[in-house]
Amino acid sequence: MQWETSVNDELVAIARERGVPLIRARQRQETNEGEDSSANPPRAQQRFLYDVEDLLETIVQISNTAQSKSPHDRQHDILDSPLWGLVKIDLATPDFRVLRRRYVELSPSCWQIGIDDNPVLHWADSVAAESSFLSSDKELKEETHTFIESKRTSGERVIGEGFTPAARQYAKTGVPTSHRPRLWRVCLGLSPQITPDERRAFAAFKQHVEDIEFVTDVLFSMDVQTITDSDHYFPFEEAMVNVALAFSRDSWSTRHSAFHPHKPLHEPGAACLPDGDRVPMSGLQPFKGFGLYIAPLTFVYEDEDEIYFTFREMFARYWCRLNVLSPDESTLIGLSQVFEQLLQIHDPQLFFHLIQIGSHPLRIALPWIHSAFVSLLPPDQVLLLWDRIIGFDDVTILPVLAAAIFVYRSREILQTTDPQRAVEIFSDGSELRVVVLLQNFMFPMPVESALKA
Repeated sequence: MQWETSVNDELVAIARERGVPLIRARQRQETNEGEDSSANPPRAQQRFLYDVEDLLETIVQISNTAQSKSPHDRQHDILDSPLWGLVKIDLATPDFRVLRRRYVELSPSCWQIGIDDNPVLHWADSVAAESSFLSSDKELKEETHTFIESKRTSGERVIGEGFTPAARQYAKTGVPTSHRPRLWRVCLGLSPQITPDERRAFAAFKQHVEDIEFVTDVLFSMDVQTITDSDHYFPFEEAMVNVALAFSRDSWSTRHSAFHPHKPLHEPGAACLPDGDRVPMSGLQPFKGFGLYIAPLTFVYEDEDEIYFTFREMFARYWCRLNVLSPDESTLIGLSQVFEQLLQIHDPQLFFHLIQIGSHPLRIALPWIHSAFVSLLPPDQVLLLWDRIIGFDDVTILPVLAAAIFVYRSREILQTTDPQRAVEIFSDGSELRVVVLLQNFMFPMPVESALKA
């Protein structure tokens, strides 16, 4: 409640500083540059309601002082407790054995888009699995080609059937690029192709943006501008802004989201809104990093309305969980604890070393988890990760990947005592391969196989 109140109070303060109401008819006066004057408030007023650092500091302050446990509950391994972690409450998060069973389709026994469609990675995977023979280059290419063609053929069949559970099962081992736009929609309960009703609805949201100004508009736009500084996403700024502003006009998420991060503010007497006086109507206040959930979809869909409805479904199912303070294991606090527990179990030396040098692991990993790794990974790897999130219908894979990256970087990190150097090492995600990391972390090869590899 304190968190929600602080976010809304900040929005009210921004409106007062700008001297504008929460809602008003769009002002048509233009500046000399030809832009809407309301879109460019003074630089001193350009600030976000919150970012991931604010979320982390709030999580750190939460403690369950009234928590009581039975003696049986207290009999657990010390590394399973939040002893070294920043999360001070003990939630019912899944342990490693549960996660291995949950993500069994990531095991080397299942061919994967992200490994087996790449001859080099497929060769390494074959060695790791102790193949009885070493394929020639020609045989390897034939195996890869056969796998890709089989995946594409079965994908067309799944898309044609339009059955969501079958589509999700298919996505657990990755989705070919050509199938991703349609198959993701089926996984999310939509029709394979965008419908005329969806196109009309998106057009209505855009018209609403042109007619009515929300005080949040400039904040959503400002967030997208920070994202499009990236080499990957700068060509898509206009599409991302349009999707973000349309979302703020859509009340659908208030009825269908798994969790509701915020409550919209109400502007009494807002006669210009025939369908309500809530700001924003989606119930989600703008924060730094919101646009990161839109950005990768610009590589999947050509049209803004296609981007929009996939994004809306994904936010309602997944990304809302990353922006709510809740004891549910699949929300941000629970995911943070999963990460801390996995890393303490798999590499306690690394965990303790980072604490000693003043660079706590969760402070590094939480921005990755909060952004669904868009802030770290190149787009192709983000999409491979999102295939699995959609396929398993579960965001707990995010802290698993974060722990896998820490273990992968362990040797290099243990050689430094400079906290800034540690942060720099972790900040480079350009060469990380999502599926390889997840597979090696969840299903490590035996020592004998590792030596042979």
